[in-house]
Amino acid sequence: MIQIYTKKNCVACKMSKKWLSNNGIEYHENNVDEDLDAFNYLLTNNLRTLPVVFSDSELIAMGFQPHKLKTLLN
Repeated sequence: MIQIYTKKNCVACKMSKKWLSNNGIEYHENNVDEDLDAFNYLLTNNLRTLPVVFSDSELIAMGFQPHKLKTLLN
């Protein structure tokens, strides 16, 4: 399962979600503005750039990085 950590008013987050949707990749969104546990998870793991995309607990991308997101197509 793809997990994407986002926040409101984040252009890179919106672009990443659009890229995933346009490529038919389903994902679960964790908005750190609304989910304190998600926010604390990122802080605990020293992840401070959004969005953060995981596939089965493996870090795929931080920020909007379509070249890294393409690895999800395989």
